[in-house]
Amino acid sequence: MSAPLKESAPTGGPTPPPPPVTKSTVRPGGRRGEGVVLNVFSHGFLAVWAVLIVLPLLWLVLSSFKTDTQIGASAFGWPQNWDLGVFSAPGTRASGTTSPAR
Repeated sequence: MSAPLKESAPTGGPTPPPPPVTKSTVRPGGRRGEGVVLNVFSHGFLAVWAVLIVLPLLWLVLSSFKTDTQIGASAFGWPQNWDLGVFSAPGTRASGTTSPAR
């Protein structure tokens, strides 16, 4: 005896879409930790790189609030006064210089 044949859909009508493809959680070969070592080192490298980029920028911003005497005393300390006055008229504060004649 042979198995009964299924009736096929009419050829003139639309065909149903194929089922969605799902990703499996297990990598081919059955090993899950294959890329873990590379992932840890790449994330560690990116974290170190980010610190090397951010710290000098933070130091630059903090140092911009210092006066000339504070920078001369300690380049790595915090500013004593958080005042925007250090940005006003830098040519007038410079010692020993004159502004160009007009």
